[in-house]
Amino acid sequence: MPETFMELIDEIDEMTEIHREEIKERVWNEALNPGWNVMNDATEFNIDFHIYNDKMENFYRESYGFVFETYLESIRCGKRRVMELIESRITEYLGRVNDREIKILMLGDGIGCDLTRLYSEFKQAKFFYYDVPGSKTYDFAIKRFQKYEIEVELINRFEDIPLEIFDVIVFLEVLEHLADPIEAIKNISNFLKMDGIILVTESFAEVNSKFPTHLKSNIKYAGRTPFLFHKSGLLLNYYSKEELLSFRPTEYIKRRRNIKDVLNLYFDGWILLHFFFYRIKNLLGSFK
Repeated sequence: MPETFMELIDEIDEMTEIHREEIKERVWNEALNPGWNVMNDATEFNIDFHIYNDKMENFYRESYGFVFETYLESIRCGKRRVMELIESRITEYLGRVNDREIKILMLGDGIGCDLTRLYSEFKQAKFFYYDVPGSKTYDFAIKRFQKYEIEVELINRFEDIPLEIFDVIVFLEVLEHLADPIEAIKNISNFLKMDGIILVTESFAEVNSKFPTHLKSNIKYAGRTPFLFHKSGLLLNYYSKEELLSFRPTEYIKRRRNIKDVLNLYFDGWILLHFFFYRIKNLLGSFK
């Protein structure tokens, strides 16, 4: 997989119609200033920052910004560490199911960086991919899967995602973009089989000019994610306590709730601290 500056440029040049000199400029700016491409494209597309509407939908389909952002993000140290932890959680799950073949859904995986990495690690898994159909990121992912001979089942419509068949769902940095994250979590619960797991990262709290597609309407969910999943029968099973990762990733398991699960969640000091921090922050912000 490409990792050097020139290797990244070569692959993007191969898979897009962007002029090579523009690719170099975009990669360089993204490397120095994470989020530069999405922020720059958002301004050019004249979207309404932090508001989901037709302009935002068109932006997701037509902008190359996320191609550069997610590609560069995939090779940063923080994201690599998150993926290492995700691999360890999947490995632990495999141990619980005696290393049988499992089904993994990569939900909102953009250009497919995470799927590509996990595919090389888990040969006993069958992979499924869903992202915005017809978007630049989706088209880029398909070309990468073909180039690296990755066997993956493509899902073109959200409504076509099969129910209760997935052992693992990987769902990274998507919730903050969605118009209705609560409904999305309910749907995800239906996609998982009983005792299946979902690995999540989110950035509800990051609503600023650097992230124009993070929705203002979702900032109220900052610090509440474990409780939102709990309501849909997805119980907190693990979260990273590494300081720089800020709970990334968090793992939820689909199983019947019991009193122990409730007590573990509501008496977890780190979870409560996170919850009250953002409750107070949002409350203070409402007075500005």
